[in-house]
Amino acid sequence: MNTIIHKTELPVYEGSYSIPLPEGHKILSVGNARNSLCVWYECSNGRPFVTVEFFLAVTGGYLPQTPGWTFQGTVILQDGYYVTHVYTRTK
Repeated sequence: MNTIIHKTELPVYEGSYSIPLPEGHKILSVGNARNSLCVWYECSNGRPFVTVEFFLAVTGGYLPQTPGWTFQGTVILQDGYYVTHVYTRTK
């Protein structure tokens, strides 16, 4: 199978939410693309989807309180007025 890099835009709000990503995905980075919060990941075509939970914490905000979270990176949006720290875990 061929491995492809994908980009997905994420909603921007503090707390947790879930999105489907292909099974076996590898998150490469999170960042700002045209003032949108995005995640870049690689995966093979044709894989079934799994639920990936994202947690966004603002500077000075609360971190996830349950185990199993992986820090993915810090993203600066809105010319530095909004900074978020992105964590993930696969359900």
